[in-house]
Amino acid sequence: MKQKFIFVLFLSYLSLSLCFSQTHYLNVNLRDGTRARYVVGDIQKIDFSGITNIDDAKKIDHFIKSFKLHQNYPNPFNPSTTIEYNIPKSGYVEVAIYDLRGRLVKTLVKEKQIKGNHKVVWYGVNKYGKKVVSGFYIYSIKFENSISSKKMILIK
Repeated sequence: MKQKFIFVLFLSYLSLSLCFSQTHYLNVNLRDGTRARYVVGDIQKIDFSGITNIDDAKKIDHFIKSFKLHQNYPNPFNPSTTIEYNIPKSGYVEVAIYDLRGRLVKTLVKEKQIKGNHKVVWYGVNKYGKKVVSGFYIYSIKFENSISSKKMILIK
């Protein structure tokens, strides 16, 4: 019975991954005749009101590439997984785990951090230190006015 459940969970994960694995791009034609291309999944927020040339576009490109939430590894996981993220400048960061109903499971990071690459390990426990059940979870990072989320699977 347990093997069948794990197999069904794995097939669900695989089908969801295939559905969402396409890469979409945003192509921007700038006023100076040049073009910029961005991966839509990497875009958090763009304000185009002040962009007039390629130098302005490069500033946006730097923010998009430097604020990133990476896929956790391993995924699926048991008993722990590592979450890596990059922030473009020092600031307040919150990394949290949610169940599929949107309920907070555990806050992993809630502090001011310096710019650069960071990682945190989740051991599959909730805010009370109790192990959570197998299933899909969402992890999310909040930085300034930006939020990025990804999915992961815990298999026991």
